[in-house]
Amino acid sequence: MVPCQDQSADRNRLGHITKQGPAVVRRLLTEASWQSLRHSVRMKAYFEKVMRGDPDRRKIALVAVGHCLLRAMLSMLQTGEVWRRET
Repeated sequence: MVPCQDQSADRNRLGHITKQGPAVVRRLLTEASWQSLRHSVRMKAYFEKVMRGDPDRRKIALVAVGHCLLRAMLSMLQTGEVWRRET
């Protein structure tokens, strides 16, 4: 999930995600993001925070949740830790 980047001097704007990399991985990560919103209170709160009550930011918030999941997965792979369900 690589954002489009527009950089000039001291300004750096990150835009929509590019279509680089395997489409299947993006599709599976999107599905995992939707499922995490259904099952995780923490992810749902993060989604709502990024969305800021604006329905037009729904896709942006979903990509943010996917990015958060990717960071968690990378950390789990590096440490060998398993996923802990929220109680």
